[in-house]
Amino acid sequence: MREIIKKILLENTIGKKNPLFQDKKVIVKDAGYKGKGLFAAVDIPKGDIVLLAKVTIMNNKDWELVKDTAPVKLYGFRWMDQHGIPLGKWKFDFKNIKDRLLWKKTDFYKQYCQDELRLSGFLFVNDIDVDTTANVEEVFNTLKDIIGIKAIRDIQAGEELIKEYNYDWKEEFKSWRKGILENK
Repeated sequence: MREIIKKILLENTIGKKNPLFQDKKVIVKDAGYKGKGLFAAVDIPKGDIVLLAKVTIMNNKDWELVKDTAPVKLYGFRWMDQHGIPLGKWKFDFKNIKDRLLWKKTDFYKQYCQDELRLSGFLFVNDIDVDTTANVEEVFNTLKDIIGIKAIRDIQAGEELIKEYNYDWKEEFKSWRKGILENK
């Protein structure tokens, strides 16, 4: 895992200076051929935490019911030994009515979603392509179930937030996590 992520996690700064669901720095809007994207609403200096979200855990029964629906295929992920969805303020637009009906049957939806599924803006961050380079990276705090993004360079208002999705952090993350648990 990149040194910068380790530093954030080890110093446990997530949540102290930057409260959860901080979203005044970003907006979701059309990103052309990519669909929707997350854009800077204000200038964001290098090193700033741009957005944080609480990872909400979904039980296995619910996961099995909705694992083939668009929200899970696009935004669900393994979080340690469980299934996680980062909820937030942006309404998920179900294109498939069957997906919506399956979600409404889950305990997760009944407990956290009331009448609509709302996701974190973190999920609108697009991948790098031939014309772009990353300007944000993921940050994790598994002890507090928080995921987010951090600026890796200065970002101007109006600029799309881009991250590199193909970075293989899993092995380094496992080693780091093991070390933390052994030192408790």
